[in-house]
Amino acid sequence: MGSQSTTRNGERCAYWDDPNIATYLKVDPWDSVPEMPDLMTWDVSNYCRWPKEVPKLKGESSNPTGLWCYVWHNEEYLTREECDVPACGEFENFHLCALTLPAVG
Repeated sequence: MGSQSTTRNGERCAYWDDPNIATYLKVDPWDSVPEMPDLMTWDVSNYCRWPKEVPKLKGESSNPTGLWCYVWHNEEYLTREECDVPACGEFENFHLCALTLPAVG
C-alpha cells in the first residue's frame, strides 16, 4: 500500500491511532481508526490511505476521492489532506506506491 506519510502540500500525516483524533471527532476511540484497505490497521502508522466510512470533519461537504491522511494544525484542529502517491505499476519501488482502490466491505 505504500509508506508515504506526507500530503501533496508537504504536511506530515498524523498517526491513524492517535487518541486525540477520537477526542476531536467525538467518537469512541475504538471507532476512530478507520478500516483500512490493506486490512492491517495496526500497521499503517501515519501513511496515506483511503479508508472507508470515516466521519466528515466540520466544514467538509464530501468524502476524499483518493489517498489522504489526517493532519493536525498547531495541535488545535484537524483536516483531511490528499496525498500524491504514484499508482502501482507506474513506479519502481512497490513499497512507495499505492493501490488506487478504496477499502471495500
